Amino acid sequence: MNRVSRYNKMKYFIAIQLLFCINILVAQGNFTLPTYHISISLSDLSKLYANPYSDNYCPATIQANDSTNICEIRFRGASARDLPKKSWKIKFRDDKNSFSTKKINFNSEYRDRSIIRNYLTNSLFEYFNQPAAKISFVNLYINNEYFGVFSQIEEVEEDFLDRNKIELGSIYKARSHQANFALIPKYNDFLFSWDKQVGSNDNYSDLIQFQNKLMFYSPSDFNQNIKNDIDIENIINYFAIEFVLVGFDSFTKNYNLYISEGNNNIKLFPWDNDATYGNHWSGTFRDDYITNIDGNQNQNWECLKFNVLFQRLMEDTEFRTLFNERVNAIITSGFDHISDVVDSTYDLIASDYHKDTKKGCTNQRFDDEKDKIKYFMNGRKSFLLNKKLFERPCIEEVFVSSSFPTTNEKLIVEVKLNKTAEIYLDYVPKYDLANGGANFTVNSVKLSDDGSIQDKIAGDLIYSASFTLPNYDKGVIPYAFRIGENYYPANGFSYFGYGPTVSYALSTINSDIDVENSLIVNGVSEYFDDQVILIKNIGISTIDLSYFHLRGKNIFDDFVFPAGTKLHPGNEIGITTNKELASYLYSNISTLEYLSFKVSQNDTLKIYSPANKVVNSKVIESINIPEINADKIIINEINYHSNDTLDTGDWVEFYNPNDYTVHLEGCIFKDSNDDNKYTFPRSAIIAAKSYFVLCQDVELFKSINPNILAKGSFNFGLSNVGESLRLFNKDNILINTVTYSDKEPWSVNADGDGFTLELINSAEENDNALNWGSSKKNGGSPREQNSINITLVSKNKYINPSKFSLSQNYPNPFNPTTTIEYYIPHKKNWNISDAVFVSLKVYDVLGCEVKTLVNNEMRPGAYKVSFNSNNLASGVYYYCLKADGYIETKKMILIR
Repeated sequence: MNRVSRYNKMKYFIAIQLLFCINILVAQGNFTLPTYHISISLSDLSKLYANPYSDNYCPATIQANDSTNICEIRFRGASARDLPKKSWKIKFRDDKNSFSTKKINFNSEYRDRSIIRNYLTNSLFEYFNQPAAKISFVNLYINNEYFGVFSQIEEVEEDFLDRNKIELGSIYKARSHQANFALIPKYNDFLFSWDKQVGSNDNYSDLIQFQNKLMFYSPSDFNQNIKNDIDIENIINYFAIEFVLVGFDSFTKNYNLYISEGNNNIKLFPWDNDATYGNHWSGTFRDDYITNIDGNQNQNWECLKFNVLFQRLMEDTEFRTLFNERVNAIITSGFDHISDVVDSTYDLIASDYHKDTKKGCTNQRFDDEKDKIKYFMNGRKSFLLNKKLFERPCIEEVFVSSSFPTTNEKLIVEVKLNKTAEIYLDYVPKYDLANGGANFTVNSVKLSDDGSIQDKIAGDLIYSASFTLPNYDKGVIPYAFRIGENYYPANGFSYFGYGPTVSYALSTINSDIDVENSLIVNGVSEYFDDQVILIKNIGISTIDLSYFHLRGKNIFDDFVFPAGTKLHPGNEIGITTNKELASYLYSNISTLEYLSFKVSQNDTLKIYSPANKVVNSKVIESINIPEINADKIIINEINYHSNDTLDTGDWVEFYNPNDYTVHLEGCIFKDSNDDNKYTFPRSAIIAAKSYFVLCQDVELFKSINPNILAKGSFNFGLSNVGESLRLFNKDNILINTVTYSDKEPWSVNADGDGFTLELINSAEENDNALNWGSSKKNGGSPREQNSINITLVSKNKYINPSKFSLSQNYPNPFNPTTTIEYYIPHKKNWNISDAVFVSLKVYDVLGCEVKTLVNNEMRPGAYKVSFNSNNLASGVYYYCLKADGYIETKKMILIR
């Protein structure tokens, strides 16, 4: 069921709820805080509790400020979904509701016995003029049962940026401990570690570019350029506040990263800070947190130690000074302010929270937390005041004698430091990077500056060592340098057993291969804003490309080959910004996506070894620009006569059935009059298996569909009685045409009744009236799969079954989809093109309709339709076919 139809379904749900609840939804109990009432069907509520880790929403309503709002609801959080008192996420269709936003979070704060630590943290950010989500406290009822006090938390998305007067850009939510600003050797893990909240979901190039800068900037480059990349005031404040509060999970996950459209002005926004002010994430108060993270004694907090951005900032004297100044401001004026906030917030919520029987503690424990928070602040202030934090030696240069050492080869390593230190090279000799998450062993080699034979000159701050690798299987060997508890690069082997990030590495698998003369850059292809770079193995041996680098003209224009990438002799591999495009252009080669930079003519592309040494390079003298015609684009939906109360203006939807993106630049849309034409601009793009809406009046369309992307406007209207619509490619060759009518056999419901004409089956002729029907819902389904979607079983469009029949669904039992076939016969008194009205609906065991699969006129033939049971509970369901007096019902079983 698509989103809009779910909202329409909710209108009936609201009416029923109001009949039973109009007198009950009055505030229950003598509460101080605002009170909200959520209503959700018992079956949907049971479904949520049966699978709390599902991110699928269920329809609901929420009453606030004497207004009932249609919404969708699910649980939120990570491990918190197992707790007795769960947290909730509410999603609205748009921001036209009592809350004036699209999403709301209700946190139970179950493991924070005070319930206010998250609120206090964000209040501290606001005190220092840093953006943070708004938090307030409310009482929550669900189906008239009191669920207790929750913190209502603003979602960090577009509305948040608008409120804080920050220009639109990308927002990433750091979800896992791999989100430590280090490169990830398997790019698909970006989708797991960094959840993109705002911006193109398939484009992570801005994040990758920033991580490349942190990885490859020299100390001098970092000092000169990082201020152009980040909002230094914001970033220093973020790390200082979380450091002072001992933010348990806020350095390598549980924060929001903002990147502006120009890849500068990067900011961090706090998120989920219940594990602060001495609170362990499990809910226990820890006295030892007060004296934790002493920079002078190198007792770094484990997560903070591996945050690459923070550690690189601390290598620089200027930024380290700013950080220490901010720490002192936080523990003095900041804590004075928060102490008052603690008192006022307890006064506000205590009465209601004492009535909350679902909270994770007694009332006495809640009352005691107030003093524990102040005890933490007083102790933390005494411990940190005027300390000089994170002063330590830093690495300036690194030299390794061989990128591809043999098992018995003597390796020489040299490192230049800025001050005297004890330094080690740590390496992981046997580890499968392609299947990260296993246990591993670290071997260590101590470097010296004592004037020995290998070191040459004592006391010159150039530390060195020589060693041979153990006789392990050949492969990629990650390594990093360690000074005390700090690594270089900063991510070291953090969470290697959980999910590796890119450190330095040696590659022993290629030790007997002439890599320099085997790997070449074999050309660049470009299609609009997307590129494919070809790498070829012209040698005689397979090369393991794990941790190799492909680099453009800037040091941060870098692509790291994922672990497990192998290139056989004579084969090519494509590195691309668009995997669909690359697969279309080069169908016989492997492709890797997430190329984050663009190559220009006369740029030099270089291939680097895992140890960051040049293997091969090529000047790109020319770029191949292939021709891709839009010859398979289909006219898929037509709105030619809007209803007066739902006037969106005329619009047409196009569908791209291809497995690759198509650019419509230069294509022409016309109606029956050749003088009426619209030429598509450069920005007109249809992704694979996606939709494009072209409007007569974009503003009018947006007034009804504010969240749907549409282009235009074309300066002519579509005929209310019917005409031809035509799409031409840029060479003026006809691609697709439809001649519709407001008379049968075309559906008349689309003529001013609020419905649209929808193509039933995109694989069949779209200039056939019987392959079109009226949409199931008012307003149609712009930029979504059509609400009617049926497939002919046979390609013979004149197949003639002898009688009506309905087949048993398959598979059965099923989860979550099943297919239903049915047959419409040809009768003697019918013409071959005659049609009959067909209804195919699904019902639950109580006889309530749960979904309409078919509700259109159909000609004789054998058909099949897919039924998706998302949002339905396990159990028995019935499907019923009605046509020309024929009725047949069958049973099917859904098993979750």
